[in-house]
Amino acid sequence: MSYNELISVVQETNRPPGGLATIHEVAAKAFIRGESRILDIGCSTGFTAIEFARLTAAETVGIDINEASIAIARARAVRANTPSATFEVADAKALPFKDGTFDLVFCGNVTSLIDDQSQALKEYLRVLRPNGFLAAVPMYYLEPPPKDLVDKVRSAIQVPIAVKYKREATDFFRSTGLDLVHQSDWAFDQKSDTDITTFCRNILGQIDDTRFESDAWRTLNNVYVSYMSLFRDNLSHMGYSVMILRRDAGIDEGELFTGTRR
Repeated sequence: MSYNELISVVQETNRPPGGLATIHEVAAKAFIRGESRILDIGCSTGFTAIEFARLTAAETVGIDINEASIAIARARAVRANTPSATFEVADAKALPFKDGTFDLVFCGNVTSLIDDQSQALKEYLRVLRPNGFLAAVPMYYLEPPPKDLVDKVRSAIQVPIAVKYKREATDFFRSTGLDLVHQSDWAFDQKSDTDITTFCRNILGQIDDTRFESDAWRTLNNVYVSYMSLFRDNLSHMGYSVMILRRDAGIDEGELFTGTRR
């Protein structure tokens, strides 16, 4: 079982890089309001879409190709009392929405896992309203990673991810021709074995373990911990950027006297 399949079994929230802080940053910098419409690409089990809805009461639609993850996301939205968050099984490369539907398209780091990333990006732009925002959180290596580590990650997620560095990862979204209106750059925090064990215990504690035979449950625990440890080792070489872009309205002549934070 790949990690992406395992998510729907363990019901992991699968947050974007940076977690809650990233979602809050995007909501503030993209000026999301109750009347806004948000599309969350690759929503998995629904955490990001539900959090956007909780923060802003905006109509938020999450899409994912995994039917099991969508079912969990819908149940979570009911438990969270967020009727403005809805979920659909859909492919990011062929979005089932009309042109100009959303004020914010949020794609986290999921675009790096899509086989035809250029087509997915075209779809993001197609469903974005003229003055809407595209928010992306690309991950990238800060230093060359060990080849065997990257191979293990590729095997775990069953996606032939490319080794990309900051310039390449962020230039992909700048190539849209949209104006970059906000970017913050981060490195992942380092986590200990104790942090990993505690996190996995909390996640797996949500599951009714009586559904599993004892050997199967033990195997599930071991596999999940091994995935989290693998990702921890990989992220120790990585950073990410929170990028918010907007289509040029054709009225901006550029700026000269800007400032540097002190």
